[in-house]
Parts: sequence; C-alpha cells; structure tokens
Amino acid sequence: MHGMGAIRGWLEVDTPDKWLRWHPWQEWYDLWGNPQAKAELFQFFGRYLKGEENGWENTPKVRMALLKFGQSDPIENIVVPDFPLPDTDYKSLYLQSDGTLGSEASKESSFISYNSESSESAAFKYTFAQKSQIVGMPKAVLYMSCDDHDDMDVYVFIEKLDKDGNQMKSLNIPWKGIPVQSFDDFTPEQSTEVVLYKGPVGILRASHREIDPARSMHTNWPFHPHEKEEKLTPGTVVRLDIGIWAMGIEYEAGESLRVHVSGRSFAVANFGTLEHLDNKGTHKVHIGGEYPSHLILPFVSI
Repeated sequence: MHGMGAIRGWLEVDTPDKWLRWHPWQEWYDLWGNPQAKAELFQFFGRYLKGEENGWENTPKVRMALLKFGQSDPIENIVVPDFPLPDTDYKSLYLQSDGTLGSEASKESSFISYNSESSESAAFKYTFAQKSQIVGMPKAVLYMSCDDHDDMDVYVFIEKLDKDGNQMKSLNIPWKGIPVQSFDDFTPEQSTEVVLYKGPVGILRASHREIDPARSMHTNWPFHPHEKEEKLTPGTVVRLDIGIWAMGIEYEAGESLRVHVSGRSFAVANFGTLEHLDNKGTHKVHIGGEYPSHLILPFVSI
C-alpha cells in the first residue's frame, strides 16, 4: 500500500540521503510485527532526530522484494544499485485476438469487447518459458472505443496463474502469523485486501487521458493533470496510457501472467461502491494493425 507515493518520493526528493526498502508485507504488519523494520526505523530516527552516530549510513540504499505467491515465502532484502533497476529490460507484449500476449503486434486489425457494466473482461495470457522476475512499473497502452457512451472507466489488472492455469494469491503477512494453513481455509469475511493480494491494478477515465510528460515521474507512470475533460465521440478509437501499480513478482517456468481489461476492478477490495463509475454499454479493445495495444513489463534479473 502507498507504494507509488514511496516511489515518487525516492525519484523526486533531491537529496543523496535517502533509502528505499521495498518489503513484501502489508504496511501494518511491517510497522508493528516485523522486528527488522522496527529496529531500522528506530535507527533512522536515532541518526537524524537525535544525532546518534549509529552507522545508519551503511544501510543499503535500495532493497527489493519478490513475491512468489501461493504457499511460498517471498524473497526479502535483495540489495540492488538503484530503482528502477538500471538493467531493466522493458518488454512490450502485444494483445492478440486469440487471448494471448505476443512479442509482435498482429498485422491484422481486430477487437475484443466486454460489457462494461458487468464483471466481464477482455483477458490476455502470457506463459513463461523460464524463471522470470518482473520488478518495477508496468504500463498498458490500449486503443479503445465505445459505441454507446462518451466516456469509459478502464481498469487493468495483472494476475498470476499457476502451471495449471489457476489464479494464485499472495499473503500480505507471514503464514506463521495467522491461524489458517491455506487460502482455502479463509472465510469470506477474512478475505480482505489487508491480508490478500492478487496483483497490481491500473485505472483511467478516458476523458482524463491527457498526459503532462514534464510532471510524469517515469514513462510508465504518466501524470494525468485532471484539469479538463476530453469526452469521447462514440465509436472513435482513442489511445489510453494507463500506469499500473509497481510490482515485484517471480514466475517459475510454466506459470503465467494474465492481464484483464474491464469496467471494474478485479483486485481484492472490501470497501466502496460502483456508483462512481461512468460506464455504459460495450467497450472495445482494438488489437493489431494501426492499433497495437500492448502491455509493457519491467523484466529484471536479481
């Protein structure tokens, strides 16, 4: 939680005296239940509030974490030189008409549609041939239209699938800290975003698609000023650049990533309503030809 604000602080605060620790836990556990985090917080405050010479400056500047999902424990405290990682390989995976993601855009134009007023989605899957790590800020570039309305609220959700194609979840606190042994043991009341994570999300209202490059902290996290509305002409295709919350996930060979484009969130959410949505009718995701809709993923090796 609050991860994108932490990243903005890391990138934009103009001082050499800053540190970034990307941990795998929900914030409350990390603050109150993680002995390492508590000790480091007191050491930091001791150094800069009390002037103690306690060796804080020897703390690695940047540390990452990798979620593995399922019953596997995450990997913590991976020391890296900077964030985003300097050797990040930003790969574009193009949406295909058969529901997959490919390394090249289709030459033929087509579209996949979904009912924006329901839980339908347009979904696209990529299966990893070898162990892969995705760490950083993804982005979706989508060419979309709506014949039925002058606006669209578009959600992009990335989920992880096991080798059998089943959706995987990640636990936001250590397994040893809860009275259940598997995700199947969770009751509906216990299945909250505080303890469960299914993957990162990106959101954009099409009429607010304007981007201010000068205020964008990264090309994959475009800054939308939200100062004016640019309503859609029904049936006209528009380009949407949708920043997706940062991720740090490891995939084994045979596991898959699936991206959903929809009119509502697929993430774990236990508050709010759908009353704010401005969706009507069918959304079309245009693919190939002059509309090379794609997902940009930050591949790394750490």
